[in-house]
Amino acid sequence: MREFEVLQGEGGRRLDKHLSKILGNAPMPLVQKFLRKKLIKLNGAKANGQDMIQDGDRIQVWLSDDFVGELVTAPKEPQSSGNIRAVYEDADILVANKPPGLLTQPSKPGGEEDTLNRRLLAYLAKKGQFTPREGSAFAPACCNRLDRNTSGLVMCAKNLAASQELSKAFAQGKVNKIYIAAMLGRIDKEQLLEGFIDRNEETFESLASGDAGKPAAMRVWPVAYGQGFTVARIQLLTGRTHQIRAFGKEMGHPILGDPKYGDASENARLARVHGVRYQLLHAEKMTYNADEGKLKGLCGMEWEAPPHGLFMKFLEKENAVPKARIR
Repeated sequence: MREFEVLQGEGGRRLDKHLSKILGNAPMPLVQKFLRKKLIKLNGAKANGQDMIQDGDRIQVWLSDDFVGELVTAPKEPQSSGNIRAVYEDADILVANKPPGLLTQPSKPGGEEDTLNRRLLAYLAKKGQFTPREGSAFAPACCNRLDRNTSGLVMCAKNLAASQELSKAFAQGKVNKIYIAAMLGRIDKEQLLEGFIDRNEETFESLASGDAGKPAAMRVWPVAYGQGFTVARIQLLTGRTHQIRAFGKEMGHPILGDPKYGDASENARLARVHGVRYQLLHAEKMTYNADEGKLKGLCGMEWEAPPHGLFMKFLEKENAVPKARIR
């Protein structure tokens, strides 16, 4: 028999979800089987997967120590050669400015590639704010995701309660997100784009045409112009995969440099003349609007980060730098 204590700050979630983190090498169906066969107890009593656990609770797994040892996710000391650029940080959250070319999360479970999440863990471990431990079911994590080649603001949680609050706020649309993009052609006035985003699971491309898929909406307004392109700010009203990039293609104003949804000939010119090889799209500003829960003290707080060097150099060379904080 192996016993695990629910560590400080890890209570407040369902037992089965907690177990799936502790026994990371066991698929959820196997965890559910252990529960059905009464091989798992909570504080010495019969356990149900939907039981809500609290800090200090004790979970007994009535299987051989060797077998449980094979199922337990072994703690790894987080390491990363990359830095994290923190725009804001407190005891609960960190807001990072992700560079282009960096994944937010690993592309597959257990992946070893450099990611913003890996950099976050290494950064907090170095500060003494995170220590991997056997039996721990939580690790600090990024709570929203940007495409590899989209840069900008990402909100990260340092503890479980903050993670739950941020996830809830994003799901309820209580985090206002403003992007800046260089878009092909001229956009003369503000537009509200509404429609549906349908995802092709074979090509991993999002389509913004027709009436299939999930409803999506965003506001687009011009703030500056360059030779043959518009610098626009974009407010997301929904959060669909590749939403800005797919809508840009559909409206005839794709993001400059976008290899999936952009104009191939224009992208080739940008690469040759300016060295641009990824979409000029940046998550520039976030405002937290949730007024309840652990993070209610952040309500009304906003964070901003300018686009990365190559994006700014391109705009400066084209004399198309937008005025700051144009609404």
